[in-house]
Amino acid sequence: GKPYEIFLIDLILGPGKNGIEAMKMLRRASPDSDAIIFTGFGDMESGLMAYRAGAFRYLSKPFDNQEMLYLVEALKEWRKTQREHSWQKIFGSMMEAALKQKKFHAVAKVVVNHSLKLGFERAHLFWVPTREDVNTGNLFGEACAGKDRTPNFGGSLFPDWYGLGRVRKSRNVVFINKDEINEHRQGSKRSEGRSFSLQGEAAALPLWRGEILIGILLLDYGRSDKILSEHGRSMLNLFARQVSVAMDHASIYASEKWALKEAEIIRNIVHDVTTRAAVASLPKLLEEVRNQIGQLMDVSNFAVALLDKEIDELTFYLLYEQGKPKEGIRRPASQGLESFLLKQQGGLFLKNGDVEKFVEKKHIRVYGRMPAGWLGVPLRVGDATIGVLTLQRFAGDKDFSERDRQLLVSVADQLAAAIHISHLAEVEREDARRMQNLQRASVDMLWLARENERHLWDVVLTLTTANFGLGFNRSLLLTTNDNQRFLCG
Repeated sequence: GKPYEIFLIDLILGPGKNGIEAMKMLRRASPDSDAIIFTGFGDMESGLMAYRAGAFRYLSKPFDNQEMLYLVEALKEWRKTQREHSWQKIFGSMMEAALKQKKFHAVAKVVVNHSLKLGFERAHLFWVPTREDVNTGNLFGEACAGKDRTPNFGGSLFPDWYGLGRVRKSRNVVFINKDEINEHRQGSKRSEGRSFSLQGEAAALPLWRGEILIGILLLDYGRSDKILSEHGRSMLNLFARQVSVAMDHASIYASEKWALKEAEIIRNIVHDVTTRAAVASLPKLLEEVRNQIGQLMDVSNFAVALLDKEIDELTFYLLYEQGKPKEGIRRPASQGLESFLLKQQGGLFLKNGDVEKFVEKKHIRVYGRMPAGWLGVPLRVGDATIGVLTLQRFAGDKDFSERDRQLLVSVADQLAAAIHISHLAEVEREDARRMQNLQRASVDMLWLARENERHLWDVVLTLTTANFGLGFNRSLLLTTNDNQRFLCG
């Protein structure tokens, strides 16, 4: 059946039954699971035996329910962190191995083989053909790996693959269950001769190059009905962007033979945003990315701005003009070339001499000095645009090239995922800090309730409006009178 994350096992299970032996048996069936063993009061020896046998922790009875809940939450958080670190190492290893390959198919094999290291049973990498005569909804089988993988997959052209067509419209990973596969098998004969059985669910990772879908990576657990956790699903979106970058650059290298230095810079950027997204501050992360890009192109006029939808405003987390940094810059999201970028949901590439004509035609207000050339791409997480990445050129500067545009698109895909993870990490840290403050305050409020009711309500109102508390803008307290018929402010 489906694997469990945590086993809670009593040391004494009855005559002739031992909780430690039961744990060993269960973990043989579910090796990725962890266990907490309950022991008798003061039975430290049995607890240490359980710990040496592989238990995460032991808990002496009797215990407080809150203590057990805390221990389970701690174990879940530890498992999440371990899984994330493990996957990030595989992501980095995949990217490093891919960038060492010079042939497109070799990179595809690296991708599918590393996908199996994430715990999947099978991996199928489809590529979208670039020739117009075959690119009419077809998918090209590039590489596959794992047990029970599809025979004759490589080099085959698929009009459809059990309904993968709907993945073409998504920026996020799409999960497909066995019922959907069976339904499509019965309703279509186009995949006839290529049987694909599924017991649990499959993850279809869309691979994008800017606005263009370049491929789909299909991962599944084969005959197991295992399903991914919510955190694992979120990490797969990051993996999809990593694979997109690796495959995109393999394609570009094959056709244009990109310089080794460019590949190394991309690898460094990917490594930085992958390993530091959850721990480094966002401005420092963006500064490092700018320095890396600066080895390939002029970044004297470079900007990364994030959208605040609530107030329709762009905040520039990193802004350089003529090589000088500027801080605290905010602009209306409805104005400037950035606004056009947000509205059209696509990149904007204006060569030297084209900007003035473009802004005049579109009635766009330009802040500061009029640039000669402008290059911008949206930062996207799934289907949502969260900000923009832009570069400017002025009169006398070297013009942008198509290679510059492709590099910026690749960087934007990586940055968007990193910004999303960094934001989630900041939210989690802020929530944890507020929860600690509220827990400490709850103790004080119990004392105040006995000593001075007026002070108690003052503390409650402060906690609801202060930044260290709930952070609301306003708070109104209403209490009932003695007969419960009226409210008093």
